Amino acid sequence: MMIITEIENDDVLKIYHNLGSIISVLSQVSNSMELTRFDITNKILPAIRYKCCRILYNKNGHPVSFILWKKIESNDINSLKNACYKWHPILGWNEGDDYLITHFFSDKRYILESIKTLKKECFNKGDIVCYFDLKHKLIHKVV
Repeated sequence: MMIITEIENDDVLKIYHNLGSIISVLSQVSNSMELTRFDITNKILPAIRYKCCRILYNKNGHPVSFILWKKIESNDINSLKNACYKWHPILGWNEGDDYLITHFFSDKRYILESIKTLKKECFNKGDIVCYFDLKHKLIHKVV
């Protein structure tokens, strides 16, 4: 059990709201996907706590997509490797100024709009964003 002492009550409510929103998006995207306690504890909650996630909502206030990322040093292969295999920044990878997108899920109807919005709202001009394509090839893009 992990005890968090530095979070205010309002922040706890926001953390659980964001967690619920992410679970809602995942349930819309796939009925067969299994979300485990490991996923929540080691992937989703650290991203929420370290402000490395963004959730988008439709005009009715329903969550439709989300993105999780990690800050890395893209020129350092060990930073990239550790970020891929270690779930929490405290466990060790060199946090740099570049981004590694680890998760992106979206309702089919909102994919293009979500990508445009996330690119505009999450990253600044000149930021380096890395992600793995469907063939597991690492892609580097400059925003």
